[in-house]
Amino acid sequence: MTPRAGVSKYLLLQLMVNAAFGAICGTGLFLIGVPYPSCGRGAAILRIVPYVGSLVAAALPLVLSLAVFDDWVHPLLVFLMFSAVELVTGNWVEPRLYGAHTGVSSLALLLSTVFWTVFGAPRA
Repeated sequence: MTPRAGVSKYLLLQLMVNAAFGAICGTGLFLIGVPYPSCGRGAAILRIVPYVGSLVAAALPLVLSLAVFDDWVHPLLVFLMFSAVELVTGNWVEPRLYGAHTGVSSLALLLSTVFWTVFGAPRA
């Protein structure tokens, strides 16, 4: 496989994973009863930004659920839903899917993520 084909395949897989993430989040928001469950589309788009995209995507539905509902159950459900979907996607789906289809091992992807998280940030 040429490097160009590998990158194309990786970007296509990332698009599919992010679209599934957005669909799951949108469906979850609809089932929880949050108005404008189309925030799932925003979650799919914002998830492209590493590490903080999902947090920013979860902020709007979380604030919206705090404003609309009188109890703490709905905001807690929104938080738990985004947390669970992100944890499963980031730690299970992506390493296996990207590793199987791009020729990079799952362990190498996880170790590189840990390395750049620990050593990649500039020190103050």
